[in-house]
Amino acid sequence: MTAACPTCGAPVEFRYDDSFVRVCGSCRSSVLRTDRGVETLGQFADLTPLASPFWLFAGGAIEGVAFQIEGRVQIRHAAGGVWQEWFAKFADGRWGWIAEAQGRFFVTFEAHGAAALPAFDLLRPGASVDVLVPVRGSAKATPATFYVAEFGAATYIAGQGELPFRVAAGESYRFADLSDGTGRFASIDYGAAGHAKPTLFVGRELGLAEFNLPGSAPAAAPGSPTLRARKLACPQCHGSIELQNPDASLRVGCPYCGALLDCEGDLKILAKFGGKRIKPLLPLGTHARFEGEKFAIIGYMRRAAVVDRTEYPFDEYLLHHPAKGYRWLVCADGHWSYVSPLDPGSVRGDLNPSALGATFKHFSTALVAVKFVVGEFYWRVAVDDQVLASDYIAPPYMLSKEAVANEVTWSLGRYLTADELRTALAQPKLVLPRADGVAPNQPFRHQRAKRATGVAVLIFLVTALLLGMVVSRSTQHEEWLTTQPDPEGRAVAFSKPFTIKANRNIRVRLEAPVSNSWLAIGGDLLNDASGELDAFDAEVAYYSGVDGGESWSEGSRAANIFIGSRPAGSYVLRVETEGPPGQPGLPVRAIVTQGVFRTIHFFLAFLVVGVPWLILWVMSLRFEHLRKVGSDAGSPWTEFFDDSDDE
Repeated sequence: MTAACPTCGAPVEFRYDDSFVRVCGSCRSSVLRTDRGVETLGQFADLTPLASPFWLFAGGAIEGVAFQIEGRVQIRHAAGGVWQEWFAKFADGRWGWIAEAQGRFFVTFEAHGAAALPAFDLLRPGASVDVLVPVRGSAKATPATFYVAEFGAATYIAGQGELPFRVAAGESYRFADLSDGTGRFASIDYGAAGHAKPTLFVGRELGLAEFNLPGSAPAAAPGSPTLRARKLACPQCHGSIELQNPDASLRVGCPYCGALLDCEGDLKILAKFGGKRIKPLLPLGTHARFEGEKFAIIGYMRRAAVVDRTEYPFDEYLLHHPAKGYRWLVCADGHWSYVSPLDPGSVRGDLNPSALGATFKHFSTALVAVKFVVGEFYWRVAVDDQVLASDYIAPPYMLSKEAVANEVTWSLGRYLTADELRTALAQPKLVLPRADGVAPNQPFRHQRAKRATGVAVLIFLVTALLLGMVVSRSTQHEEWLTTQPDPEGRAVAFSKPFTIKANRNIRVRLEAPVSNSWLAIGGDLLNDASGELDAFDAEVAYYSGVDGGESWSEGSRAANIFIGSRPAGSYVLRVETEGPPGQPGLPVRAIVTQGVFRTIHFFLAFLVVGVPWLILWVMSLRFEHLRKVGSDAGSPWTEFFDDSDDE
């Protein structure tokens, strides 16, 4: 269908029966097709120059279904910033919405017949929304739970091509963006205030390669605007400011005078900075390589957590890559972290949330305020802006949540060592500030050694237990040896031959019925076949009596001699005794046992493997103490370690 534009008379063509609006290529009017003809819905503004890999009439395919882009709209967020959505006609008859957001791409389709949706006024950041999502090509619907990432208002400011819905220039609508943490994305269009029925759109995030576009966007795609100049002059100090990301930056802090400028259009002074300007350690324009890509530092911000009226400052560097979007480098007390945005739907729980297969422990919650800015930012940042920030840790990672009235953002930080940062910056000799204390997500440097020694201790204990169970103790010989002492109290006796088993230790237990006396016992364990012997000596002594009406005793009537394993064979014990002169001969009971568990050997071996583990455990305990000192809960070991330091 072709009709004349009601505003300028230029021909406008509706190529599809199910499209409703065509943007006039001559006067930018939004032309609505009705059953009574066409009418204008107002005139769009000029397209804002936004870099994009998509272009009008570009074709591609998603999961084997071909599509062609037929139109786009540009939308201004109520909090500032412009994004655009492309509208593609698919070969299966559906219209698909392709949205771009900070280097990420989402494709959604209208979910016809979806379940009842929550009222806009009842939405809360992070709240769950249960919906029934229709199954493609079927009358069935599956239940799904999404989580509110953001809700608010936006305004259509520009358009191009053919659109499958009614859109008027300058018209505002309310929306809610949701995700489920698995890559699926949903958006609820509530329309203008008083609109009767919201509309649900469901889809998922895609990588750019999944669109199967034929090459890249032309340098000057038909109807595309030209990016504005990158170099601008500060209206306060007239210093030259080079914008690294001019199509998305909303605020820029002048590096010369510190003024905060609005760069939505011509530069305008928003606030003059009267305090002491801060020179970033990493200059703007510095490049750092992460995720295999080179990011540029385009902004720097000093923020501070406010706890009990005390400020704890930290630095944040905004990184940008045209395809990857935004990342952060954060430095607090000389400790660095690389921070990436995280899908809010991928986080579960409140006190100790889980994300990406890990559980994070709550560390701290505090108001965080902006103190100084320089460089470019993709939101309307201002000095003294505050958010409620909560940090959760699973070293070396930290999960961070920042919440305002209508939006919650999650990010995942990974601890960087100084050497890792220097490598990323390609500056091996860069002098970095000395790290102070222990960072919330800093890993214990000797964690692997602690784990290895802990495993060694466990293996040792299990092995000792198994050996104690498997190796049976056996008595190889037991005999009373009669001794006849000479006048000097010496006597010698020999046992009967007995058998010794190989690969088992030997215990010789000697007992004598001494009473208020002593008996020295020596001798040898003699191998009948080889003549090899193991000499031993011991003493038994036992005394007892009554003192003050109370009986007492000391000493022992038995002694144990341990000998290592010996070759199997026949052995004889030679026992030589010596006691006080004139003492009558005392019989000696000899018991030869093998496979005896030696407690002393167990503890000595345990010390060998256990002491290193114990040292590392104490070190890690102190490390965790220093970490938790900065947490909301504090450290339960504060008094202990403070006393230790005093000593």
